[in-house]
Amino acid sequence: MTTSGTAEDRANDARRLGLMIVESRSGQALAAAIPHLREAADLFGKAQRTMRRAECLVDLGRVHRRLGKHGEAAAVYGEALGLVEDESDLTMAITAASEAGLSLLEHGDPAPALVMLQRAEGLADKANDHLQLAQVRLELAQCHIVRQDHVAARAAASLALTTFTAFRKPQQRIACEERLAEAAALVGDHADSSRRFAAAANGLLELGRHADADEVFARWADHARDRADFAEAKTIDEQRIARHEASGNRGLQSHALLHLGLVQAKAQDHTGAMATFNRALQLCQTVDDQAGMGKAEFHLGAALLRSGQAEEGEHHLRLAIERAAAAGDQRTEEEALAGLVRQLRGRGQAKAAVEYLTRWVEVLRRRGDRAQEILALGELVEAGRQSGDLSQAEQGLRELIAACNEAAHRVQLIDAHHHLGVLVSRRGDLASGLDHLRRSLELLGEIPAYATRSQLLYRIGNLELRQQHPAEALQHLQGALAANPDEKLRPRILVDLGNAQALLGQEDVAIELFEQAAKVAEKQGDMRATTIIRRGAGGLKK
Repeated sequence: MTTSGTAEDRANDARRLGLMIVESRSGQALAAAIPHLREAADLFGKAQRTMRRAECLVDLGRVHRRLGKHGEAAAVYGEALGLVEDESDLTMAITAASEAGLSLLEHGDPAPALVMLQRAEGLADKANDHLQLAQVRLELAQCHIVRQDHVAARAAASLALTTFTAFRKPQQRIACEERLAEAAALVGDHADSSRRFAAAANGLLELGRHADADEVFARWADHARDRADFAEAKTIDEQRIARHEASGNRGLQSHALLHLGLVQAKAQDHTGAMATFNRALQLCQTVDDQAGMGKAEFHLGAALLRSGQAEEGEHHLRLAIERAAAAGDQRTEEEALAGLVRQLRGRGQAKAAVEYLTRWVEVLRRRGDRAQEILALGELVEAGRQSGDLSQAEQGLRELIAACNEAAHRVQLIDAHHHLGVLVSRRGDLASGLDHLRRSLELLGEIPAYATRSQLLYRIGNLELRQQHPAEALQHLQGALAANPDEKLRPRILVDLGNAQALLGQEDVAIELFEQAAKVAEKQGDMRATTIIRRGAGGLKK
């Protein structure tokens, strides 16, 4: 057997195993398929089987999307598109470009998503595949809506609607109606928007797709709620509840109740919201719906907090965290953790907050939400400091530094190195402290953050002084004094400048600097500092 044949056999085995995992597992367990599909793609590449490699990459992209890792999915689909961009397989190229565009859209990047979807549109047009072209235009309409371009959204959705109507594709036609409803809402034509939402939802009911119809009704209610038309939103949700109660669909009924509770909460009807959330919770309990119970506990806890019932609200948030975790509902788990952390920190319970912050960071990391993870790590560091748990604060800072690996994270990285430098130097590791402070200053570059620059230069100078490097300290302290906008920091900089000059044998200069520091402290009303500074200067005069 040739090397190429061996690689291809191994690739087939790896892909088969990966797809078996995809078919048999759900939730985060799907992640087990990723290394097998990646191995298959790489092996097909070595065997020079380009199309098979592209197929594996598309499989891999779908796994990433199902896991909610849309950035990774977009990258993999882009890799697949690069293999077939010569249009050797138009169908594969259209799929890769379209899926990449949707992944970018879900990742919150509408501009590159538009580029990818327009690429897919061009490929579908070249393939003369009318249905695929209409599908891409439907996706383009969604992208235009995210970009708030109602004209382009309406044009794309109308073209898609014409094709789907001609080919008698009712579900796709209904999806076009919803895009047109959203486009109408963008320009404030709420009458046309409501008419189209109703047409889309009722069309799905006629097809017997009750769950899909319920989602459209929910999105319609969202639009009404977001423009503060609470009466219309409540009417839509109450009709949903009545419909599901009549049909005996308790799952959809509980979802509609939760939705109604959110409308009531936004309308400041907290008593009504709590009653509705309680009703949803009881309904979920009758069918042992753990995910539904988690959502109901979360919303009930949040409503109780808003009404001033802190202890009871925290209790329900804790229940929400556990139920959501048991159900694998990471989104609700993350929301409940965030709510509980805010509540605990707001009440000054930093030590209790640290426990939930640690868990919050873990959930965000599993979800791949890097931006929110960085913010949560920052909170973890602050809570660790407030609780006196410096080891937790240090660990959080190191994790924060590791997480900040993109240019957009520069400010957080500057702060993390700054705080870590201060923290480790306080426990006596001056060398590591200097390394982190210098790295922070280097990252600061030419950013005009004068207070931060002055603090960094002062702290670097102070540590160099403590290590008996007065010449190096002097240079940084002089820079700190020149950049400093904070009068409260000025006496400390002057004192350290005096100490550096004294170590360099310039005692007269040192005495003058100490006197300047004493006068500034005296002017600020800090008589204790004034006395200490003058005593130190007196020792030099002798």
